[in-house]
Amino acid sequence: MRKVTNETASAFLDRERCTVGNTCSTGEDLILHGNVIASWFEDTIILKMCGWPSVTTRERLNGVLELLQAQDPEIPWLRFAQRKGKQKLLLRTSWGADSHEFDFDPDHGQLWIDTRTKTVSNWTVTPTGATEERIFWKTPEPSA
Repeated sequence: MRKVTNETASAFLDRERCTVGNTCSTGEDLILHGNVIASWFEDTIILKMCGWPSVTTRERLNGVLELLQAQDPEIPWLRFAQRKGKQKLLLRTSWGADSHEFDFDPDHGQLWIDTRTKTVSNWTVTPTGATEERIFWKTPEPSA
């Protein structure tokens, strides 16, 4: 992970301010080149590419995911990737298990991670509406 990503993503997850080069954490948002690529909404982190599916955007978003998973092992392993020119979201439910691959719309896609319930959803939000594809959710503990 690049130093700029580590410092700004750490500050974002800790809800602190930090600016390094082209990336800024306001404590509530992570901004790359003036585009909000990550936001806090209560206990939920929302990640998006804002129409810029670049190596740098993926690196910043993957940095947030890597640091988040280091803080909370119940959050599943997730990564943004590009396959044959298309943006993908990779999910691994356990180490060594096969990854699941989901399409990710770089213009309208939003990855929502609820840090309280461990639910992960891949949203597509357009002017005509929104659709949700729930890709991971924690199985509730059995009642005693």
